Amino acid sequence: MVVAMVGGAALATGSVAAQDQLQADSTEIDADFIGVVQDEGTVTVTADGFAEASSGTEVTITIGGEAVTTTTIQDDGTVEEEIDPTQLDADPAENVEVGFAEASVSNPAEVTLTHEVLDLDNGFNLVSVPQRATLYAEDVESSNQWNPSTGSYDSLESPTIDSVSDLHLGLYLNAANSDARFGYTYETDEAPSPGSVEMNDGWHLVGSNFAISSEGGDRELDEDLGSIQVDDPGITVFDAEQTSQLSGSSSITAYDSYWVFVDQPERNERLIVSPNYDRAGRESVLGVGTATSSVSNLNIAEQSTDASVAEGDDSAVAVDVENTGNRDSTFTVDLTLTADGTSTEVTEGVSLNAGQSDTITFDGALTDLDPGTYDVEVSTADDSVTGTVEVLDGDVTFDDQALGIDENGNDAVLTAVEGYDADAKVFVTDQSGNIEGIGEYSGSGDANVPVEIAEPSGFSGDYNAYLIPYALDDDTPLNDYTTGETLAEEDIENALSTDTGTVYESSVTINDQEYTTSTDSVEVAAAELAPSDDYVIVLHNQSAVEDGVGPVIGSSNNQTQDVTEGVTIDLNDGESLDENTDVRAMLHFPAAGSAFGDAIPAADGTEFAPGVTDDATVTITDEGSIAGTVDDGTDPVDGASVAVYSGDSVADEDEVATATTDAEGAYSVDVAPGEYTVQVTASGFEGTTRYPVQVDSGADVTEDFSLTVPPTASIGGVGEVRDGETDVNIDNVGFENTEGDSVYVELEADDGTSLTGGSGAELVDTSGSDVEVVLADAATQGETINVVIYETQSLENDILTTSVTVQAAPTGDVTVQDTIVENDGEFTVDVSNVANTEGDNAYLIVSNSQGDSETFTVADGVDTSSDSVTITQADSSGDNEAAFDLAADDDVTATLYEEEDAENAGTGQNQLAQDTTTIDAAPASVSGEVTDSNGDAVTEGTLNLYSGTDTSASPAETSDLSQSATYDFTGLDAGTYTLEVTGVTDQQDFTSEIELTAGEDATEDIQLTAAP
Repeated sequence: MVVAMVGGAALATGSVAAQDQLQADSTEIDADFIGVVQDEGTVTVTADGFAEASSGTEVTITIGGEAVTTTTIQDDGTVEEEIDPTQLDADPAENVEVGFAEASVSNPAEVTLTHEVLDLDNGFNLVSVPQRATLYAEDVESSNQWNPSTGSYDSLESPTIDSVSDLHLGLYLNAANSDARFGYTYETDEAPSPGSVEMNDGWHLVGSNFAISSEGGDRELDEDLGSIQVDDPGITVFDAEQTSQLSGSSSITAYDSYWVFVDQPERNERLIVSPNYDRAGRESVLGVGTATSSVSNLNIAEQSTDASVAEGDDSAVAVDVENTGNRDSTFTVDLTLTADGTSTEVTEGVSLNAGQSDTITFDGALTDLDPGTYDVEVSTADDSVTGTVEVLDGDVTFDDQALGIDENGNDAVLTAVEGYDADAKVFVTDQSGNIEGIGEYSGSGDANVPVEIAEPSGFSGDYNAYLIPYALDDDTPLNDYTTGETLAEEDIENALSTDTGTVYESSVTINDQEYTTSTDSVEVAAAELAPSDDYVIVLHNQSAVEDGVGPVIGSSNNQTQDVTEGVTIDLNDGESLDENTDVRAMLHFPAAGSAFGDAIPAADGTEFAPGVTDDATVTITDEGSIAGTVDDGTDPVDGASVAVYSGDSVADEDEVATATTDAEGAYSVDVAPGEYTVQVTASGFEGTTRYPVQVDSGADVTEDFSLTVPPTASIGGVGEVRDGETDVNIDNVGFENTEGDSVYVELEADDGTSLTGGSGAELVDTSGSDVEVVLADAATQGETINVVIYETQSLENDILTTSVTVQAAPTGDVTVQDTIVENDGEFTVDVSNVANTEGDNAYLIVSNSQGDSETFTVADGVDTSSDSVTITQADSSGDNEAAFDLAADDDVTATLYEEEDAENAGTGQNQLAQDTTTIDAAPASVSGEVTDSNGDAVTEGTLNLYSGTDTSASPAETSDLSQSATYDFTGLDAGTYTLEVTGVTDQQDFTSEIELTAGEDATEDIQLTAAP
């Protein structure tokens, strides 16, 4: 099928420079085309990508730039709205954009506008084309016309239906689903071209043909067929489904098709009309009302149709819009601002029921306008109102600052005015509009305007400055305000300019201070300018003036943070203080050199400076000295170091002077008056410290010192400590020069925690003594134990520290073989897991019950060759030989020691493992030959050996005589046994008891007796 394609071209829109515009990512519409006069269904428009901040904002959906309805942006930045296309006041057009009056869309959807759209049923549908039109199809699989000549359907060749023959024929549409749609864009301005169609014999699928925009919603069938009458002979008419025969008076609607059967009628020529489509007439036929609008009550910045505002004013432009028609509709309202031939435009949309009105407000429409006079027009498609607005020049600046002092010595803040050529006032208010101060601007060009603050106490925080002219016109003088009153809203609205600044909370602290002889710098203890940190601290000489602020004698570098630990103010080049002087520290903000800094003349000659100050006295004093001698109690100490510190301190940063004693032990240092600490150190002596040493102005103070030799200690060694052990052995503890001629040995962890058990640290009162110190808890492998020698029992003055690391405990396993037989010559002892032993060896001692023993060395780590030790019984000891008997029922014991006891042969120290096995008695045996009664060796039968005399039990041993007539039973315990022979042909069974002793090898030959 051939239908019109739905493609796209961008639709031009107006400028929106006057206010910030919303932004969406994309729009979608669930139809390829819509009908603006009649559409039997609704369509849905969606959008996404609005910013979260726009949630809840009402926007106007536009199609082809024309408003269709209003909707609200959802929390997730999306829009979804079902629209009635017939609300759109637009003509048919191809591929127009779907957007918003108040927003730009990055990827807008496109849709084609047609006059009318039909909804189709799923499957086959019969429709007509009543007037010349271009057709559109959506979800239609085929579009066909009936060919009477062939009696079959032909595909529609073109979407444009304008010939007499095509207007005559009905259409047979196959809809793919129930969402299928069929659209018509009718011809509106072509000359009519009527004609006729000859209907030959046969079936004809005929479509309605009449001016649907002027002849009502339907007509009779005879009228639709023109010159052919249904009652004429040879003419038969059926409905579209061919289920009912129609008469000449049957009603035919705008889009009906019907079947006509022709059989040699008198007349077969149908007249076809082709009038133009009239939209207004069609809407009248359909009963669709008209939507028109009017605008009134233009209000610019709440000053009616003509207004004056300051540059940057955020006042609104408002207008009343009324739907004066008889149909609900959505209107586009445009605000146009024009100056010097350049226009800016802002668009809003409003949905109104018939007869309803609403006020449309363009917020912030004046904010970005440059100074000048603008023509204002607010319009809809049907009406408009006009006015003017003058944007006044002038700007006030209220920079962040600290509270300052004006030329009259009053507390003040500083503002600046520029770009305004008339008299005005500068009002400084708090955030509630309460007036804190009023400044006068003379209108003489750019100028600083100090504003005196009536109540400066606690004056910090955010404040507003308003530049308000004396009169916006000749009839509106500015109110005569005083501080403490509230600035009226109408005057705030009339302000040419507004600025907000922060007045900082600030402080500076300078303390009285003292210097010797003179100083070229002074210390300021603390300073703060909150919330900013950008200022300098300036020092003034107050002794140089009787009143006011003295001359500047120094200043700090620019401060970028609060001063909490003091800052040094260097005096100006050539400046120094050599006598007592009163000084004043003052904060300057911003940094010196700024237009708002201290002592910077303003354009009108006003001096302006911050008023945050603190005063102090700088006292100048004469130097004194500290001198004396250092000895060892008898003789002077040459080369001793003497250090003098300020106050009660020995920190490096507090050191003020040093000296070294001469051969006579003498020293001397010059210091300023004050309180000091003196520290003396010398090689080979204990140092000493003395505090306080007070030196008054010009005084000479004597301080003598005697040094002592420090105690020393030594340790010969610390014994190895192993996992699980409970004491530490220290060898040869020596000491000298200790208090009380003794020391104390303490065990400690790395963090100083005591590890000593028992009664505490061990007393050593004889130098060179060995000492054993008990641990509070058993030692743990890897633990570090510090051995500390203290001079006193209170564990003060540690003289020496050494440490020992706890080693792993020695290990080892031993097993004696399960079976040892008396005097059989040898047996095996298994040794394993030997590790961490003293000297990398272990010692195996094997003994019997009689007390005989032998010692064998085993390598640490269990050398492969030593894992199993085979002990051989011998007459004398040797390698792996033991000179003792293995007697039955005796025990053989193998003991593994870490060390051999050299003083006691056959014994060891630190047992690691032990195993004992009882010696079994030597086995007995019995052997012999079985012969028959003739003395010949038997060749069959069985010989059984029973333990004891019960032959009904299972035999202990069995011999198959068919294999050999001889037998040999070995490894038997001592005791009574029974021999039994059975199964020898012609011979009687044999039974005999024997008694075996331990180690006996008995011989028992058996001769059988012939059977009777």
